[in-house]
Amino acid sequence: RLLDPLMESSSDPRQPYKLAYVGTLWNLTSVEPIVRAVRLLAEQSPDLASRLELHFVERRMAEQDEWLDQLESLPCRVVRQPYLDHDAALRLMQSVDGLCLLLSDLPEAGRVVPAKLFEYLAVRRPIFAVVPSGEVSSILQDCPFAFVHSPNDVTGLAQRLGDEIERHRLGVSLPSGMWDSSRFERSRQAEQLAEVLNCVSADGPGRANSSNCTDGPTRLTRSASEGVWTKTDGIERSPSLALRVSLPRLFPKLKHSHALADGQPSRADDSTSDASDIRNQSVAPVRPECLTYEKT
Repeated sequence: RLLDPLMESSSDPRQPYKLAYVGTLWNLTSVEPIVRAVRLLAEQSPDLASRLELHFVERRMAEQDEWLDQLESLPCRVVRQPYLDHDAALRLMQSVDGLCLLLSDLPEAGRVVPAKLFEYLAVRRPIFAVVPSGEVSSILQDCPFAFVHSPNDVTGLAQRLGDEIERHRLGVSLPSGMWDSSRFERSRQAEQLAEVLNCVSADGPGRANSSNCTDGPTRLTRSASEGVWTKTDGIERSPSLALRVSLPRLFPKLKHSHALADGQPSRADDSTSDASDIRNQSVAPVRPECLTYEKT
């Protein structure tokens, strides 16, 4: 059972601030920005750094362990744990003071939405999202307990770490407001997919030349002429592509990234993977409430 949605500190303020990353560390989720930020924090505020405890759970590529080795000489504590089953991973997420989400600044990485993001949101712990501009930053832009930094913003990330450690030491709660994450639940996402399918299928051959679906948050526009679906930004997309983009987010167990939850590596989790492997990861859904499609 998940914790009640309160943003109170999860541990005694006299204890270290526990920040955890749960998942595989490889070139798409490099720990380099965190290491650099902690090193900077240790240079500027060694007392704050000594109050930090970092947990890294799951598999790590060799070069990622080399980055973590650089933390061993710093006053913070580093805990490396092997694979945990899903229930144990959730309990860990609930027990720590902050959670880390990593995406490297690689081509197309902005399209990737790690499945763990939604578990992080559910446990309502502060989220350090070190990600390039894209879908994750868009999802978290109005979340009051998410801190979004680009992978290159080492100075800002170090400052944010120090601020959070100090807030924890003082026992100050982080206000969460009335932010509602229910729109990301599978039932709601499935409802949105059903609305898209209903709109697309409602305008078949022999029907009216054009139709608009405005029921609920969905708005799709089609004309009678033949051609491909085109988003209003001019990027051509076919209906099948729209569904391929949507389905992984609605049914993520079909994707490679979710195989990790069962202890099976993704074929993209390889230290020699290049940017093209990003297409094998979970990608963001088409959000019909903010997009209009036209058939040209």
